[in-house]
This record gives sequence, structure tokens and C-alpha cells, in this order.
Amino acid sequence: MNRIVLNIFLIVLNFACSLKYDVRPKNPSWGYLTAKMNGEEWNQTYRKGYQVVQGITETPGSEALCIDELYYLNTELYTDQGFIRQSLSLAKVPLAKGKYKVRPSMLGYCSDNDSVYGIFYTMIDDGCVSGDGYKILDNADNFLQIDDYNAKSKEIKGAFQLTFVLEREGADHTLADTLRFTSGKFHTKIMDLRRR
Repeated sequence: MNRIVLNIFLIVLNFACSLKYDVRPKNPSWGYLTAKMNGEEWNQTYRKGYQVVQGITETPGSEALCIDELYYLNTELYTDQGFIRQSLSLAKVPLAKGKYKVRPSMLGYCSDNDSVYGIFYTMIDDGCVSGDGYKILDNADNFLQIDDYNAKSKEIKGAFQLTFVLEREGADHTLADTLRFTSGKFHTKIMDLRRR
């Protein structure tokens, strides 16, 4: 009986991933986030593709019990067909001017003493297949600099520099094992996209 259930599950999963549907994000994009990755313009990775940039308010789940609300800077690169390929996030972003150390993100761990966590991963096919997972190289000069935050408009501006190393190789590994993001700049708005 368990074998039948497993086979049905695999058939449904395969069918769901093969459906042609609009996979583009439903949430709004606001502003910009630019950087060079290993010396190349990261934002122009996918010809005719596009980028989504968001500042997001999140209520942490059980994986992050240390604070009531998290603020993320999140950006994703999509192909011209609307498929996500790369995602870069900075979590626990302070809403105050300053230069903050960026540390590796660990599932199930959150500390009030850590300021910002860096996350980078890739996706392949139509987003149904996990790609590579990268983690911040902790001894590199990783930082997030907040140059301006307007509490009224929720706009946030700044700069960043990050070095990621391959932690988990997924299917179709195509990027370098070390990714250096330099000359990073952003201007976006913190949005509350939580369902109430």
C-alpha cells in the first residue's frame, strides 16, 4: 500500500512541475539592487531576463525565535520566460544607518547578537528543482551598509559586499564555487506583504 501511495505522489509531483503556468512572482518589485559577481554585472546575468527587488517585513517562525519581526532585502533573477534562477537575501536588516557585519545563515538558529544573515541559492528548470546552496564565507569582509532609512516612506538605501562559498551542490552546478559580490548598491522599500 505504501508503494502505491509513493508512486501516486511522484506522479502528481511530476505532473505539477510539468504544468505550464505563470511562475513570475506575484509580489511587487520596488527599486534596484546592483552588484558585480566575480567581476561581472550580476544583474545582467540572463539576457532579456528581469530582476525583482523587495524589502520585506516577516514574522519569524520557529526557525528564528530571537526577535518579533525580521526585515529582509531580497532580490531574484529571472529568465525571460519567467523562471527564477538566482536568489540573494539579507535577513535581519537593521533599519538604522550604520555598517553591519554579514554572517552565514543557519537553519534553526537566530541570535540577537548577530546583525545580518546572508543567503544565496540557485534554482533550475522551472523552479521545481533545487540548485546550489551557498553560505557566507565568515572570515571575508562581508558587510551591509545602511546609508539612509526613511521611517515614513520605508525607503532604505545602502551598499554591500559579500563572499559566498558553495555549501551544497545541486543539480546542474554552473556557477563558481566562490561568489564575490562587490560594488553592491541598493534602494528599495520595506513592504509588509504578510497576509493578515
